[in-house]
Amino acid sequence: MDTSTATIRTCHPTTSFPVSLQNSTQEGLRSSGNKRHPGGLLDHAFTILAMFKRVFALLTLVLFSASLWAQSQGNASPDLSQEALVLERWNESVRFENDGSGLRETTAVIRIQSQAGVQAFGQLVFGYSTANEDLSVDYVRVRRPDGQIANTPVSSAQDFAPDVLREAPMYSDFRQKHISVVDLQPGVTLEYHVVTRVKALAAGEFWYEYSFPTYAALTDGTLQINVPKSREIKLKSPDRKYDTHDDGDRRIFEWTVRNFVPKRSKREEEEDLDNDEPDVQISSFTDWQQISTWYAKLQSERAVPDESIKARAAELTRGATSADEKARRLYDFVAQSIRYVSLSFGIGRYQP
Repeated sequence: MDTSTATIRTCHPTTSFPVSLQNSTQEGLRSSGNKRHPGGLLDHAFTILAMFKRVFALLTLVLFSASLWAQSQGNASPDLSQEALVLERWNESVRFENDGSGLRETTAVIRIQSQAGVQAFGQLVFGYSTANEDLSVDYVRVRRPDGQIANTPVSSAQDFAPDVLREAPMYSDFRQKHISVVDLQPGVTLEYHVVTRVKALAAGEFWYEYSFPTYAALTDGTLQINVPKSREIKLKSPDRKYDTHDDGDRRIFEWTVRNFVPKRSKREEEEDLDNDEPDVQISSFTDWQQISTWYAKLQSERAVPDESIKARAAELTRGATSADEKARRLYDFVAQSIRYVSLSFGIGRYQP
């Protein structure tokens, strides 16, 4: 082998293309004092590049691991051991038809963890309107830690008018079914299922609103609204995201809440009380013109005064010199001399 000339072949560690250099030994000796060997420069560069690759791979692995850890922390279930009760499952399912009728189902699974939880759910109260709703309790049961089940007979439900109807000048078809839960105690799980069938108050129209519970920890809450796909609706859900999918001739909207823990500060609780807007509102009335047309039919015949009312109004406004004075006299008479009693039966909730 000629020692004056050497061929150096090296491969890039990643691109695998060959590099050939010819080097004179004597030139190398002459230049060794002030220049680096060209082959040495490439070897050094490749070594640094390989090191950077290893560092980059390690950094990527660290960042990926940190991301997984953060996700696991975000998805981790909160500590609910100090909660009085936990709503493990709280599902509401609503279905409406084109004629305005509907079906509403509520399924609840509640873990009772303290005596306060027993007090909160020891007496179940379900409200409904007799004029257009038929409420039935499918089951109420307690599941003990050992798996045994204690059923509460649904036939034991008692039907009452709300207290407000006995205190206010109001008559209504709104009723409440009260059920005292058997064997409810800390450590058990309460389960119940309620079905309400709804008749339309306005022919061919429906409306509904819903808010997820915020008074207790909620592990898994869902709301599903099922409507005819061909039906135009108005939907409002300002703070709750939802999914939409079609199933044949039906359109289904679905909301999900998981791992919710109620606010504890007094200020936050007061803010929640001040904000009474429902989480979800839906209506087959798509604009105010449709509502006004429907309501005009309800009140038109009631807004026509008979002869006795006309005579009384003429007497009250005699001598008044302006429309404002006439209105003030009529208002004062109604406010001071007419006793209002609410008759909220069926469509009477809306019809004057």
